[in-house]
Amino acid sequence: MPAASRAPPPDQTLIDKLKTRDADVKAHEQAHRAAAGAYGGSPTYTYQKGPDGASYAIGGEVSIDTSPVPRDINATIAKEQQVQRAALAPADPSGQDIKVAAAAAAAISQALASRAKAGNGSNGEADAGQSITATAAAAQSGDGTPAQYARGLAAYAAAAGTARAHPAAGVSVQA
Repeated sequence: MPAASRAPPPDQTLIDKLKTRDADVKAHEQAHRAAAGAYGGSPTYTYQKGPDGASYAIGGEVSIDTSPVPRDINATIAKEQQVQRAALAPADPSGQDIKVAAAAAAAISQALASRAKAGNGSNGEADAGQSITATAAAAQSGDGTPAQYARGLAAYAAAAGTARAHPAAGVSVQA
């Protein structure tokens, strides 16, 4: 008589799901950390104890400094671009990640407008327009990834003046 195939016991199924979630959360947060560079902190995790007694990461965050660089518009723009890349670094950005990216896009737009107004960089307005056009095109096409769509939405919000830079010195990017 052939051996009947058996489903794994319920505990093993849960352990397997927790192991997968743990690996996904850690990869997600490490992507933020790697892209954030000097502006990112170490990842912190929320754990759940499995039926085997082991702890598995089920959530996490990386703190990212989003404050403007005092008296340096160009450095602020570069920093906010890196913050935006860090927020959208994981393959599956969360809702919080998209909010951080949108705030960074708004800060970039605001800094470009300040630079153009101050006359620092004759192509400030052109830079802002090109950035908005490029990111918004991904949202309009419908062919882009969620991250491209988020960038497009952030660009539209920044151009329309409906988004504002995050006032805090840092925000959390969560899985």
